[in-house]
Amino acid sequence: MTSQKQKKAVETPFKTVLVTGASGYLGKHLVHALAAEPDGIKNIIAADIRKPSSETLEKGVTYVEADVRSLEISRIIKTHAVDTIVHLATIVTPPKGGPPDLAYSIDVIGTQNILNACIENHVKKIIVTSSGAAYGYYADNAPLLTEDDPIRGNKGFPYSYHKRLVEEMLAEYRKQYPQLKQIVFRPGTILGENVSNQITNLFEKKIVLGIKGADSPFVFIWDQDVVNCIKKGITEDKEGIYNLAGDGALTMKQIAGILEKPYVEISDKLLEKLFGLFQSIRGFQSNVKESIPAIIGPVIMNFQMVQDMLTGFLPRSVHPLVEKLHKVQNQLGRILPENIGPVFELLDDNLPPYGPEQVVFLKYRPVLSNQKLKDKFGYTPIKTISDSTQLLNPTASAW
Repeated sequence: MTSQKQKKAVETPFKTVLVTGASGYLGKHLVHALAAEPDGIKNIIAADIRKPSSETLEKGVTYVEADVRSLEISRIIKTHAVDTIVHLATIVTPPKGGPPDLAYSIDVIGTQNILNACIENHVKKIIVTSSGAAYGYYADNAPLLTEDDPIRGNKGFPYSYHKRLVEEMLAEYRKQYPQLKQIVFRPGTILGENVSNQITNLFEKKIVLGIKGADSPFVFIWDQDVVNCIKKGITEDKEGIYNLAGDGALTMKQIAGILEKPYVEISDKLLEKLFGLFQSIRGFQSNVKESIPAIIGPVIMNFQMVQDMLTGFLPRSVHPLVEKLHKVQNQLGRILPENIGPVFELLDDNLPPYGPEQVVFLKYRPVLSNQKLKDKFGYTPIKTISDSTQLLNPTASAW
């Protein structure tokens, strides 16, 4: 009986699958899994704007260099008779010095180009990795967000907003082109043995920062669970929208305990000041052509010293900015608690790419329900919160 049900779920074999963003972290894992166990997949086309490194090449996979925004994508789909596309290409954190519209161009314009190429070439199915961030970061978010909750990605957080725009676009294409089946996955924070993303970077700091009165937890999903879901979506007759999250959630305080790091809790108003300070310093650094960021960290709490040191040789156009930083320091000095020093450990490597408008990113995390994933999609994540602790800190005991 079980085998008959499985046969009904499996689509026509011998698929040709195109994976965009194939040189990214998730893309490499997916291509490896598809190549290792094809399960009826005849051809795998791995596309990325970056040339893959030789050690990541998989046997039997066709690698192509292509920009998701270019017309080349349509030609590739036509040439290889692609019937299924897994669209992973995205920008989570824009590279320093890159064009200001790069993330929007790749995330939104790139997705539109992929969708148009699908329609033009009669592709049967597209699988898109969106994000739990598409729900947005709001005080009135449901305690456990389901796929029926509205998509409200914040304009002040480009990644969240772009995911919202992409999902709105996908909804329009579902109405206009129902022949193109869609699977949209909304993963929480992805963890894995070698994963590095905006969230895991927060956990790598010397302290874990929390906000007073805000206990919004994180939900996690194992990278191999994400790969398994995508592969299931390729090989089975599935469509729809699904949150991807393991069972359970962790607060920042619990995460600090797992990581065995100090937990520093400050008010949201103070954090807005700090993020405003970071923003000012980034602007300051971008106005100085010589390499001076290394001296900023040690004197970050004394902008009078910075002013005295730098105004003698910096261009006059920079002087007002230094004075502005000094005013920020004076404002902070009136509200900083005596033990705030550890907070500035956040500056030891690179300044966080945040402004004061992004405090909500830490204050109101979207917490995802995985019930639909289990009940309708038919997948139960292998890793739970207990396993996530091992990924966050391999030496920690299970939660």
